[in-house]
Amino acid sequence: MAKNKIFLLLMLFTLSVSLSPLYGQTTLKALLKKSKLEYTTVDEGVYKVYITINGETSAIFLTTGNFYEGAKADIAHIILLVPVISFPKNYQHPPSLLMKICTINSELNFGRLAINESSGDVLYISSFWLKTATTEILSNELTLAHEYRLKFKEILSKYKDNE
Repeated sequence: MAKNKIFLLLMLFTLSVSLSPLYGQTTLKALLKKSKLEYTTVDEGVYKVYITINGETSAIFLTTGNFYEGAKADIAHIILLVPVISFPKNYQHPPSLLMKICTINSELNFGRLAINESSGDVLYISSFWLKTATTEILSNELTLAHEYRLKFKEILSKYKDNE
């Protein structure tokens, strides 16, 4: 019986070691380097990646976060932020725009729209686990953020045109 338990533990350990390349990076910077994407460092731990698809370019900001201070590193997540549309300083967002943002958010499977408190700009924000992040997952998230930026900019620009 003891031999079976030891054998099982060795098998589980071997499996976990063999799967380790499938799991994510320990830092966002390591993931960005592995992805071979061009990026710039905006601030300590904050990076900017430009994504161009079909002639349209999005500047996507990435950083890491935890749910609370002192949280274990294994629950760190990557936060994506993409400016969608800007409004003039001190712009009073009409209730119809706010309702549209709420409606969009209720229909999203991933991420959300938010209004930057200081600038009034509308942003798309999403996150995913750093621990399980791969270059493929990063690429998918960046592509989704880019596509959502274009879609939501088109929808929300109608409210800007009605100033």
